Amino acid sequence: MRVHQLLSGAGPYDAITAQARAYRKLMKGWGIEGRIYADSAAPGVEREVRPTARLADESRADDVLLVHYSIHSSRLGVALELFERKLLIYHNITPPRYLWDYQPHVATLCAIGRDELRRLASRFNAAAAVSAYNARELEAAGFADVAVIPNLFDEQRLEPGAGEGTRWDDGKRNVIFVGRVAPHKRHDDLLRAFAIYQRHLEPDSRLIMVGEPLSPIYRVALEDLSIRLGVRDAIFTGALPQRRVNAAYAASHAFLCLSEHEGFCIPLLEAMHFDLPILAREAGGVPEVAGDAAIGLGPEPDPGVVAEALHMAVSDEPLRTELAERGRRRLAEFSPERTAEKLKEWLESSLAISSV
Repeated sequence: MRVHQLLSGAGPYDAITAQARAYRKLMKGWGIEGRIYADSAAPGVEREVRPTARLADESRADDVLLVHYSIHSSRLGVALELFERKLLIYHNITPPRYLWDYQPHVATLCAIGRDELRRLASRFNAAAAVSAYNARELEAAGFADVAVIPNLFDEQRLEPGAGEGTRWDDGKRNVIFVGRVAPHKRHDDLLRAFAIYQRHLEPDSRLIMVGEPLSPIYRVALEDLSIRLGVRDAIFTGALPQRRVNAAYAASHAFLCLSEHEGFCIPLLEAMHFDLPILAREAGGVPEVAGDAAIGLGPEPDPGVVAEALHMAVSDEPLRTELAERGRRRLAEFSPERTAEKLKEWLESSLAISSV
């Protein structure tokens, strides 16, 4: 038996691609071979990811298809016809309302992908989601017995020595957020809150926003907003290799997340690894990942309140120590060993095999 994984798209800095790689490594250790396929693959992953069109020629009757579902895929229907046994992992789909103004094509694919969930419910033998928040969406669409299997979190790529020095190690108070620069991540709210923090509480501060922009138009819109707000040192780094992401975390003093829609949010765990105090909007899958290791800001945080909370998190050493300790305890809940065991149990029960 082989388990092939199918993605709509793959890239070197894509979180779902990283999960597919981690799954493949785990399953190989359990004696299960398999390949990763995607409708499109960005430069940097071509050797690991094969075109979906090759599934028909490279699959066998006893193979299993594991679909990482995050957006509409025009080739999914054909791929499903090739396999008797089909599993789905739901990473959530960005609500299209966030995207119409900047990427209408992507918004359309998200809208179709969400509409398709109800039709797909009967096509899979079993389904899992990376958070309880995502699982509720699948259940509302008609999926039954949805398992919750968190994203695999690999702390080894964050270990000391994996980073490098940066120009941000200059004594300024650095506030960081890591995530794709897209409307649902609410970088505009980050800028509004940080403008108050920098103007009234900590003039010698910097906002570091790590992530690939949704589109050049959206990045320009945020840069224009930053100028109108009078923010200094608001840095959009773009996509970075892991060693430079590590360096940005290591040079920072707090992690601020005001995203309105997250299916999971791995950067919360990354910030915990670096002992950063976390402040987060309580939306989507964020509360169940952050647990008690973050300062919750509610679903509609006021920018002034966020600025005050940020100042407290940066300057209050006992609070920083307490949050760091809670973060380390929280990380234990998402250890790769625990998550791997959940994945293994799900595969065994879903595929009705005695051991993997």
